[in-house]
Amino acid sequence: RADFKSAARYMERAIDILGPVDVLCSDFARLRLLAGDHQGALDYAKRMSEAHPELHQLQRETVTLFGEVRTIPEGIEWARSLVEKQPGNLFAKLTLAEAIAYVHEQGTLHRDLKPSNVLIEQQDREQRPEEIELYQRAAGILFQAGLFEDAERAIVIAVNKEPRNAMLHAQLATIYKIAGRDDLARQSLERAKALGAPIDF
Repeated sequence: RADFKSAARYMERAIDILGPVDVLCSDFARLRLLAGDHQGALDYAKRMSEAHPELHQLQRETVTLFGEVRTIPEGIEWARSLVEKQPGNLFAKLTLAEAIAYVHEQGTLHRDLKPSNVLIEQQDREQRPEEIELYQRAAGILFQAGLFEDAERAIVIAVNKEPRNAMLHAQLATIYKIAGRDDLARQSLERAKALGAPIDF
């Protein structure tokens, strides 16, 4: 624990110098937990996650800390409150969806369970994708959770960043099709085919 405390001090110093970098803040919270400061680790993770909406890895770590310090259902309620406070924050919604996925995987139900929250499979929680892949991953999880508008928004952002990616257009076409927006689905499908995606409905 003494080593963890020393590591946490160095990590805190790095954050002071570099600012709230996602991986540093997440690791700092984890080190505080390992050093025995369980409540302090959770309080820090909650405070920083709420103050910095872009820190998605820290948001996920916060839910995990809830599970270790308190309970995962409390972590889900915290993630839900984060979405309510920051309705435009795609990462907060992804954190909530991942937390629900984890609970389903463990065979545990939470009190606000409903069919639209059931996810087909849990994504790799340790993956640290590049920006485009992050939006694709977010769209997949949000789509499976029934959050079609948010899934669409995630893929549209990715398409705007990489407009010649055929599979992004194909993924967008699928989201539009399931959501019943057939005209937009056809447009996206045609674009995907023009770019070489071997896909059809």
